[in-house]
Amino acid sequence: MLFASEPITLTVDGRNIVSTEKFSGVLRFAILPPPLDEDGGSLKKEGGKYEDFPLSTSLGVKRLIYHAHTYPVGAKISWDFKDIPTTPSYNLFNANGQEVVNSVQDLGAMMEGVTVGSVKFLYDTKSMQGDEDAGRGSQASTQESLLMLALPHHAQVLPSNMILKDLDLKYQSIKGTMTPIVGSKWVYDEHLTKTGFDDHQSLKRLQSLDSKTKKFILNQVEKDLRIVLPNLKDNVYGFGKAVARLANLGHIASVLEDHQPDASSTSLTRRATDLLHNFLTKFLDNMDSDNLVYDLNFGGIITRNGLIDQGADFGNGW
Repeated sequence: MLFASEPITLTVDGRNIVSTEKFSGVLRFAILPPPLDEDGGSLKKEGGKYEDFPLSTSLGVKRLIYHAHTYPVGAKISWDFKDIPTTPSYNLFNANGQEVVNSVQDLGAMMEGVTVGSVKFLYDTKSMQGDEDAGRGSQASTQESLLMLALPHHAQVLPSNMILKDLDLKYQSIKGTMTPIVGSKWVYDEHLTKTGFDDHQSLKRLQSLDSKTKKFILNQVEKDLRIVLPNLKDNVYGFGKAVARLANLGHIASVLEDHQPDASSTSLTRRATDLLHNFLTKFLDNMDSDNLVYDLNFGGIITRNGLIDQGADFGNGW
């Protein structure tokens, strides 16, 4: 389906569609998947083609026509966070009343509270209907008539009253079936998972670890902190692996030293973090051979080796 803000005459020449005159308005195209039948399934497909259906009977087609004049031209995104204290009997629900947490382990891990991120998308819209009846009332009407498709993970947290129920057209994406949403203001809450390097159960088991085993592991960490250190002459891939290894050793030391390393040089955690600070500072100051550079053509950060050869750094610098 094609919608135009001004009258337009098109001619079809093979695979080319050409306007007979210069056009400076707005064109909107809508691909029509086959509508769903009464049981919610798609129309039958035979010989690689769907059976014909009258457009006039599709509620989805009528909806596309109704919302066609309003289109998005930009968006403003904002967010804020708030901490909610929890108890063992606390349950989390999303905007549609679906329970987010339902296991004892999950609740136990959130005894200290949960962080909720409120995300707001405010879309700027325009209308093909022009400046007729311009004013606050017309603008509000335009914002309320914006029709877009939401990905499954968005549809799960958006309020159900924003979801269009009578669209009998099913649009697919690589993430699943998309959901039609009406309105230019999307607001939803994300219950953020408390993340860390170790899970609650692992730290609990660590408490029963005998001192002899702890000492054995820490002695090995001390030996490993002296070998296979990051090399600034290495490519970014090899340097990154060595830095990650060093960081892992520092984390092991931190956990086994009960997260309370003293300030002396004998603390393995302190020695590991000092090494990390030293190598990462030099890397970020471009003292390495495979520097990070900004690609002016396409944007984004790549490596100097990757700029010259897309196969360098095992492709990770490209």
